[in-house]
Amino acid sequence: MAQTLGIVDLIWLGTKIPIKTATYKRGGLVNNAMVASRRVFNSQEFQADTVEATVPFKVGDSLAQFAASQIGELQYVCDTGQTYTIPDAFVTGTPQITPGSGKEGGTAKIAWAGSPAQEVIS
Repeated sequence: MAQTLGIVDLIWLGTKIPIKTATYKRGGLVNNAMVASRRVFNSQEFQADTVEATVPFKVGDSLAQFAASQIGELQYVCDTGQTYTIPDAFVTGTPQITPGSGKEGGTAKIAWAGSPAQEVIS
């Protein structure tokens, strides 16, 4: 049976970040549809690669590691052998903290964007 993606590691500026969930969206050249009467036309635009992650927010954690002024390498490492490396990633927006309830602990949501990632398959 073929393995499918199950576990992802995020490495931001050389530090592995524990994550609850993480989504990678490939950017690059994107086609947009424009409908006019009974015809469809297209236009193209360039979009950034993005990563959105939910991370546990623990005692002693600081959001300073996700400062807007930091620009550097972000790696999205899949347990299926693919690694997507965005060389010039930066945090977009501001991190959001959500308190935990019940068996779920508190989390922080972080989003990055950058140039197209280099894909390495091992």
